[in-house]
Amino acid sequence: MRYFLITYIKKPNGQTDESVAISRRVKRNDLATASVILDFKEQKVIKASFGGQLAEKNWSSVRDYYFKHYPNYITPMEEAYGKLAAYEADTGPLTDEQIEQIKEVVKDQLPTGELISKSEIVADTVA
Repeated sequence: MRYFLITYIKKPNGQTDESVAISRRVKRNDLATASVILDFKEQKVIKASFGGQLAEKNWSSVRDYYFKHYPNYITPMEEAYGKLAAYEADTGPLTDEQIEQIKEVVKDQLPTGELISKSEIVADTVA
C-alpha cells in the first residue's frame, strides 16, 4: 500500500467521524472526498484540507501528526518504501571563515601539484 487517506464526515448532529484507509492508488472519488492524502512512496502530501480550508502541506508535520494516532497503518508503509533521512534546512552559502576551516582540515589530503612520471610509479610498485 502506498497512500494513506483520511476522510472527515460531518454528521447531522454536528459530530465529525473520521474514516481511515490505505490504498495502492488514488481514485478520482478519493481526490474529491478525502480530506488528507499522503503518498508514502514520494513522501509528499497530495491533499490536506479540513472543513473546506486548505492546510499546510509540510510532509514531516502532517506525517508526524497522523503517526501519533495511526502507527499501525503508517509503520508498514514506511517499511515498504523506506523513510527519507531528515536533513537540516540550508542556512545559505558558506561564510569565508567556514571555507577557511574546511581548507585547513583537508589541506594534507589535497594534491601537491608535483609531477610524477610513469617510470617512478612503476619502480615504486615493483620494489
